[in-house]
Amino acid sequence: MILITPRKFILIKYVRKFIDWFEQTFVSRLNNRNKGAIVLVMQRLHTDDLSGYLLNNSNSWHHLKILAISIQDYSFKLMNKEYQYLSGQVIRQLLKNLLIV
Repeated sequence: MILITPRKFILIKYVRKFIDWFEQTFVSRLNNRNKGAIVLVMQRLHTDDLSGYLLNNSNSWHHLKILAISIQDYSFKLMNKEYQYLSGQVIRQLLKNLLIV
């Protein structure tokens, strides 16, 4: 027997409802589902949250993981420009470089 607390059940139910809304309503509002783009920015709260669901159930998402403080050097390309995120760098410093004016 698996026991789920009422609080956890409500959370699971809410997450499932949100994922259904995303798949059935939000995505359908793209003008062109094949060429349209969705940018999802979120903090991971649970392995089964929306970003976890999308990463586990589709290969069409580009996953860009930016930690608050980088634990290793890495680079990523955004809008045809390459950015460096160095070990120990704080995200605030990186975001200053990402601002588009």
